[in-house]
Amino acid sequence: MKSVSSPTVECPRLPAAQPTQSLDAAPATSGRIELGPGIFSQSQGGLLTIEGATDVLFDSGDSTIKYAAREAIKKIADRINLRHAGQAVHIDGYADASPIRSNPPKGGLHRLSQARADAVKAKLVEHGVAAHLIFAKGHGSTKPKATLAASRRVEISVGVH
Repeated sequence: MKSVSSPTVECPRLPAAQPTQSLDAAPATSGRIELGPGIFSQSQGGLLTIEGATDVLFDSGDSTIKYAAREAIKKIADRINLRHAGQAVHIDGYADASPIRSNPPKGGLHRLSQARADAVKAKLVEHGVAAHLIFAKGHGSTKPKATLAASRRVEISVGVH
């Protein structure tokens, strides 16, 4: 019996996976996405989590969103509106345990972290995310990370929380 061989088809090689992707190229279900310098999102199990170091988003001791971070927050809003419309959005603001040296807000670190979470909420609403689905909470210096800089952060979770 004579063997028949199949024709060989060469498939183009795909580029190696990158640790971060642009928001537009990101899959809806998983992957780490860089939204801007120091601002990343991660989708896992239907939950979208966005974390940004507050030194990227805010000046020290302040709750006004830096101009440079506004584009990243717009990308976050666009992603929520496109892929997570109608889902609850939880914004958790955190601070480190260092005292605020200039213009400390009344209520200290807890009040500052709440003001930062509220500022992010206001920007998301400005970009079309439904206000009644957004829950902002400041946690002060609870749940610290390994470093002071990492402890100063805002986390946005979309979906089950």
